[in-house]
Amino acid sequence: MKAYFLQRLISYLIDFFIIIFIVTGITFFIPTSEAYKEAYEESNEITDLYLNGEIGNSEYLSRYGDVSYTIAKETVIVTVIHLVVTIAYFGTYAYYMNGQTIGKKFMKIRVVNKDNSNVGHGILIFRTAVIYGVIESIISLIILQFISSNMYLYVITPLEFLQYAFVLISLFMIMFRKDGKGLHDILFKTKVVSLK
Repeated sequence: MKAYFLQRLISYLIDFFIIIFIVTGITFFIPTSEAYKEAYEESNEITDLYLNGEIGNSEYLSRYGDVSYTIAKETVIVTVIHLVVTIAYFGTYAYYMNGQTIGKKFMKIRVVNKDNSNVGHGILIFRTAVIYGVIESIISLIILQFISSNMYLYVITPLEFLQYAFVLISLFMIMFRKDGKGLHDILFKTKVVSLK
């Protein structure tokens, strides 16, 4: 029997907080650079100026692009740790737990192949990379090494938009399709089933 949308949503939220807890625990001892602190404060100031109508679109994009670039450069290690934890949790841990994360176990659901057999390790990793933004983050990290700060926002924004669109379309598909499959399920020939 297919897993219901609410089961999958609650499962995701549990897993999301577990990932945040793990990543925060690992990165807690990584010192925050002065450049990051300054860029973060400046991003808040720029946003306030824009929202208050004190600067226009072009100035906002120009200044915010530079700040975003600095923040991305200063958080590469944290981003890499987040990617590794995400792949390890949703890909490897789920593989050894027969398609279940802690959230899925709690909600009594699991990921299986379309024929109800156990999903392979590689499929779980690629499925994770697509739905949880791992591919988008890896591409962003690569792009960050080769483009200038004034181009960063213009290159990253469409990439982020595609990732958000993929997730949003998958979400609606899970909600409204009879079989409850998202794009990632169709792409990797998987489904999420209820064990109740």
